Amino acid sequence: MTPEVIASDIVVTSASGLFADQVAEQTLALLLGLLRGLPVFFRAAQRREFIRRPTRDLHHTTVGIVGLGGNGRRIAETLAPFRVRLLATDLFPYDKPDHVDQLWPADRLDELLPLVDVLILCVPLNDDTRGLIDGRRLSRMKPGSLLINVARGPNVVEADLVAALESGYLAGAGLDVTEVEPLAESSPLWDMPNVIITPHVGAQSARRIDDTTNFAAENLRRYLAGEPLLNLVDKRLGFPVRAAAVN
Repeated sequence: MTPEVIASDIVVTSASGLFADQVAEQTLALLLGLLRGLPVFFRAAQRREFIRRPTRDLHHTTVGIVGLGGNGRRIAETLAPFRVRLLATDLFPYDKPDHVDQLWPADRLDELLPLVDVLILCVPLNDDTRGLIDGRRLSRMKPGSLLINVARGPNVVEADLVAALESGYLAGAGLDVTEVEPLAESSPLWDMPNVIITPHVGAQSARRIDDTTNFAAENLRRYLAGEPLLNLVDKRLGFPVRAAAVN
């Protein structure tokens, strides 16, 4: 939002979480693809090679979710049946779902990083989250861990991510977003066998137009009727704040 909008009395709402199901499905696809070695097996299939290689399990791993808003909560709900241990951080660490083992304030991210086998980013992009995952924080993650980014590309310092992947410190990354989109043809990420890249389609849905239109129409009806709006944005933060976090 522009400074003028932030300073004005204009009411802002967002579609945050409206496509949380789709983002959760995308997250699961990226994560399972990496764990089960799909990039390597796809490349082998193109060479007509039928060779077994080691894979990893999702069950009984520890997963960290950075940002437990609408998308983060749906991702946690989707992962829970896999018997994972779920840790999360959020700017408003309230209303912890039963299937999330620990929910910590956002400023405890550095404590979470060494504990998780998989780190999933679900934070908005603002001054506090730009470059959130840099070389220092990547080095705090477990050796051999995975990074999944379904948030915004600039949440991660891409050069530092490339270095961590090339060194083998990180086992892999699933990226629905990149620092600059489209990702440059010269990026080394394209050729890495331990990276899955999708072109920012996490919230893509066959029902996107209908669902977005219905959501906007419902908010317009509420506005005209003087009723509370859905997903009312806190303009200082740049995203909606859950009612439980405000009370």
